[in-house]
Amino acid sequence: SILPIVDSVEWVEKLCKVKGITDLQLRIKGETDPEKILQAVQNANAMCVENGVRLWINDFWEAAVAAGCFGVHVGQEDLTACADRGGLEKIREKNMALGVSTHSYAELAAALGVKP
Repeated sequence: SILPIVDSVEWVEKLCKVKGITDLQLRIKGETDPEKILQAVQNANAMCVENGVRLWINDFWEAAVAAGCFGVHVGQEDLTACADRGGLEKIREKNMALGVSTHSYAELAAALGVKP
């Protein structure tokens, strides 16, 4: 299957209605206001839930947890920050999926250590 990675709620709205798409990843870039990020994630998740699509949020795990998204995808630096702030426990408590970027065996080892 294909996992479209999009950068806007508008793309989520378009693609969550496409037959055969089961998962979408929202990768918000250029926005730093936590309230705007949360609003975008909540809107995207509502559309996905309505259409039976699982929404993954890139990096903004706090917003993903608050909105009740299917999963979170983080890079290595965000993984460390997430772990340091208790995010891994919050993700597990909500029974959310966790994806971690890896680009080397060392990063793979770090990712496997958190049992995504």
